[in-house]
Formats: sequence, structure tokens, C-alpha cells
Amino acid sequence: MAVPTPRQADPVATTATRGNILIIDDDRDVADGTAEVLRAAGFSVAIALTARAALTTARNFDAEVALVDMKLGRYSNGLDLIGTLQQLRPGLVPVVVTAYRSEQAVLAAQRSGAREFLKKPFYPQELFALLDRYFAGSGPRERAAEAQRAIRAA
Repeated sequence: MAVPTPRQADPVATTATRGNILIIDDDRDVADGTAEVLRAAGFSVAIALTARAALTTARNFDAEVALVDMKLGRYSNGLDLIGTLQQLRPGLVPVVVTAYRSEQAVLAAQRSGAREFLKKPFYPQELFALLDRYFAGSGPRERAAEAQRAIRAA
């Protein structure tokens, strides 16, 4: 990411008003840099560096969007997390973030339930444009609730 690494980033969620973002990335510098940019823009952010930490954090942090690295370390696949994250947090918008941009990677991300695909390195403007699609007007959770109400009414 084209963002300077912060001197010190707090992996614990901070209070903000724009929305709640869970960053799941095994690269501490990428996670901290992304968190710094998001916090400066008014988002509340939590960071998880492993799949296990992501599940624990998702239980305790009311994330609306999860930025999920496609490859978490040597043995973990971020795509495998998405279904479990959505069970823990219905309405969560999973966004796959990866340096791999093959057609196979995009298809695998879609099959896993990801709604978006963001290629590393990315600029803050690209991230904000993506997030604006989900936080403009009502947030992801409100839109999910509206969809559920429409399904029940049908």
C-alpha cells in the first residue's frame, strides 16, 4: 500500500463514526498502514494478523466490512475464513485483498462469498471508493436487514 507505516498502531478497535472495518492481514506493516488511513478518515478499525485472531476479533468487534488478505501466512487461506465470518456477523461485507489478480483468484474470491476484490498495492482513494459503495446512505448492516425484510414480505 502506498501509505507510510505508522510509528505505533493500536490493534484494538477505536471509536469512530463512519463504520467498523476489520482488517485481516498477516503483514503487520500493511495492516497498520491501512488502519492508520482508515482511522484518519473516521472509521473504527480492528486488526487481526491470523485466521484464529480474525475469528476471535469478529466475535468481539461489530465489523461491517472485513478486508481479508487472500493468503494469510504460509498455511492459511483468507478465503476459507469468509463463510465463518459471515456466520458470526450476518451482513458483513467481505472484501478480498491480494497481490494476485488472476482470473482464477477473482473467481475463487467470488465463490467464497467475497463481494469485492482489491488488488495490492492500492491507494487510499481506491479503498475509500470501494467503502463508499457500502457506507453511502444506509450501512451494510441496514441494507442486509432491509433485504431480509423484503424476503420475508415476499
